[in-house]
Amino acid sequence: MADSAEGSGGNGFIYFVIGALVVAVAVIAYIALGNGGAGGGDTAEISIEAPDIEAPDLPDPDGEVSVDIDAD
Repeated sequence: MADSAEGSGGNGFIYFVIGALVVAVAVIAYIALGNGGAGGGDTAEISIEAPDIEAPDLPDPDGEVSVDIDAD
């Protein structure tokens, strides 16, 4: 009888951890499967359009390039 009393000290922690996992799974299932969950509600229509941007004019490959530097 003394042996069973000594070995039962660690079981309480294991039962606590298993109970916490069961509660966590129940809360996640409640949120995911209905009643306050994020899914299954009204749908939102989202439209994202990029603005029309014109590309800058490229220099003429056959033309000369001139650079004016004012050193005042």
